[in-house]
Amino acid sequence: MTSPSPLERLAGPGNVLAKEPPDAKEFAGLVRSALARLKDAENEANSLDSRFDLAYLRLDSRRPKHFAQPP
Repeated sequence: MTSPSPLERLAGPGNVLAKEPPDAKEFAGLVRSALARLKDAENEANSLDSRFDLAYLRLDSRRPKHFAQPP
C-alpha cells in the first residue's frame, strides 16, 4: 500500500482542501486571465512596479480560488 501524497493528505474531511471534480470552464477562464496579465506585464510602457504586479497576478491567477489561503 502506498502512502498518500502531500496533496492527498490536505484533502478530505476536516482538512484544508476539499476534493472537487475538474471544471474545464473554470480552467479556461484562469488560462485566459493569466495570458492577458502576462501580455500586460510585457508592455514596457507600464512602470516596472506595475509590470511586476501584473506578472505576480498572472501567477496568482493560476491558483484556483477555492484553495485555502494561508492564515
